[in-house]
Amino acid sequence: MKIRRIIFSAWILMFIPSVLMSQTEKIDLNMIYKIKQEGQRNSAIEDLAFGLTDFTGPRLTGSTGSTRGNEWAKKKMEEFKERKEKAEAAIEAKGKIVASLEAKILPLAPLGNWGNTTWEEIQRKAEEAMKEEEEEEKEEETEPDKVPAT
Repeated sequence: MKIRRIIFSAWILMFIPSVLMSQTEKIDLNMIYKIKQEGQRNSAIEDLAFGLTDFTGPRLTGSTGSTRGNEWAKKKMEEFKERKEKAEAAIEAKGKIVASLEAKILPLAPLGNWGNTTWEEIQRKAEEAMKEEEEEEKEEETEPDKVPAT
């Protein structure tokens, strides 16, 4: 009887943690797929490994190979920095365009009075307003500076 109680207690002690730890979480398989595709298709690891091993060769401290390897690594880091700056600039430009469109759209579509206005109509009106603004800016640039008469 005592052995049964010990076995039952041991079984309960092993079973309860497994139930508590088996919390479910929704797994986003699409995101996992995207991550795998990014790693397989857009990865530069093979190029970097080739550059560090075969292209630059052995890199003993103080040797010409070390200098060559350091220069190659420096050049690669500068390339990565340029790519990052270009990507950040593109993201910033996209944000400015969105902010500009929002500034054009909001006055054209007052809150609470959307009626039958479609998104395409709002976009068209915003684009027209942007073109008019650009034309006004061009006209201002082409007009000669007026000097007030004294």
